[in-house]
Amino acid sequence: MARSKKVREEASNNSHILLERKPRFLSAHQISMIDEVLEEVSPYGEIRLRVDQGELSFVAQTKSYDALKLQRPEGMREISDGEEK
Repeated sequence: MARSKKVREEASNNSHILLERKPRFLSAHQISMIDEVLEEVSPYGEIRLRVDQGELSFVAQTKSYDALKLQRPEGMREISDGEEK
């Protein structure tokens, strides 16, 4: 565990990292692309990797919002329980 923490710390300070083994499925470009998407993900977002025929084909980013913190758009009336939407 200490080794992986050290590798993460070095990776955050450097554009090159040492891996314990060569990735079987991802190229250096794909790893970099996934890392960039992870930097942009919102606090409630998610990243999905799509694999077709054993190869990464898509990286999908989903944004989610905390419904308790959302504000009603101006002019929209509040709907109470039991009232039709």
